[in-house]
Amino acid sequence: MVLTIEPGIYFIESLLAPWREGQFSKHFNWEKIDALKPFGGIRIEDNVVGSRKRY
Repeated sequence: MVLTIEPGIYFIESLLAPWREGQFSKHFNWEKIDALKPFGGIRIEDNVVGSRKRY
């Protein structure tokens, strides 16, 4: 079996805005988020093979 794993995080200002002012704001590293926002997000793609055989 081959699976594609694609974890990702996307920086969408309209979704982040409520968190900037809320009670949980202190749990975010806004400096890092703002530095990564120009990229739109990050996604890592990988393929994983699952088998009973050992390679």
